[in-house]
Amino acid sequence: MAAHQAALEALTRYFGYDSFRPGQQGIVEALLAGHDVLGVMPTGAGKSVCYQIPAALSPGVTLVVSPLISLMRDQVDALNDLGLPAAFINTTQTPDEQAMVFAQAAAGQIKLLYVAPERLETGRFRDFAARTPISLIAVDEAPRSTLPLNLTVSGQSRKAYVERGALFIGSAANRAFGVLWVCKFLW
Repeated sequence: MAAHQAALEALTRYFGYDSFRPGQQGIVEALLAGHDVLGVMPTGAGKSVCYQIPAALSPGVTLVVSPLISLMRDQVDALNDLGLPAAFINTTQTPDEQAMVFAQAAAGQIKLLYVAPERLETGRFRDFAARTPISLIAVDEAPRSTLPLNLTVSGQSRKAYVERGALFIGSAANRAFGVLWVCKFLW
């Protein structure tokens, strides 16, 4: 019950809502309990809140893997405006800018770090992840399972995108964090 109350308080504090939308509460509580979750929700259902609330309440940093750089920028700006420290790492930044973000995240100054999938394979990112407490990994905008393998997400095949996330998550020895694969479906 304490996790439920803390989640509701964070929802109100950061987003101004006094209750979760359908499907959100179960995902949030499962993540706070350290479980892996697959969340498949329609567009506009509030998928991002499902990892943003646990990120606010958990120690360490939450990694958000997203192929959409413009969405990363929008989410980071909005979260910082709400008082929830967030940043991103992607190809639009110089190596010095990325180093500054990694240092801030490692120092506990960032709660949510949005990362483009290709960054997961770099030595710099792997070094950062090996020495930084990670509380949650959310794979946002994960390609829908109904798409054919030859369709692309930001120039990457769906299979390559999923494999990058899975390889990184699988390589995190003795992980003590939950994993959320967030998918949307269209009807």
